[in-house]
Amino acid sequence: MLLTGGRRNEIGQARRECIDWDRRTLLVPLSKSGKPRHIALNAAAVALLRSIRPLPGNPFIFPTRRTGRPSPTFFSAWTRIKNRAGLSDLRLHDLRHTFASSLINEGVSIYVVQQLLGHANIKTTQRYSHLSRETLQSAAEAAGRFVEDTLSGASITMPEPPACEDARVQNTYPFPYDATESPTPRLDGLMPNKPDGFDRGRTGLPLS
Repeated sequence: MLLTGGRRNEIGQARRECIDWDRRTLLVPLSKSGKPRHIALNAAAVALLRSIRPLPGNPFIFPTRRTGRPSPTFFSAWTRIKNRAGLSDLRLHDLRHTFASSLINEGVSIYVVQQLLGHANIKTTQRYSHLSRETLQSAAEAAGRFVEDTLSGASITMPEPPACEDARVQNTYPFPYDATESPTPRLDGLMPNKPDGFDRGRTGLPLS
């Protein structure tokens, strides 16, 4: 699980006939999504699989000695392993999380990690991907270098304001009006057929 990111049942129930040594993949006939999928095998995983001696007549890669079939939980074996390593709080599923987090911290795209884990939803992969403090700090430093390089390599110039012949603000109307009556624009000549109820000297809107 640590080398492939495979699920417990995908690895535990794996059969030798499902290994494609040439393409370095492990076929999972029925994954959690209900569909078959292929687990990519890196060089370390291939070497580990080749080192395991098969039991005569047994198709499983990891059978138990007592029954010859895969363990449904790996509880006893995993307890012995983690206690010997001094990692009593480590869960078996943490190996899958570690696989995902190590890839994310190495800069692998989360979409690639999603395919390696066999997740149908990218949000599930995000929960598996724990960024280390060093990765976050490195990303922050990259942003700082980008800003520094941009500011040091480019000069900022402000455009000149357009020339203005008369700085005074003038009220302009598209309609002719008589300043002695009201600053409100007149509509004479623009609406020859004035509708009833229309006051052209005040609001310019129908009154009814």
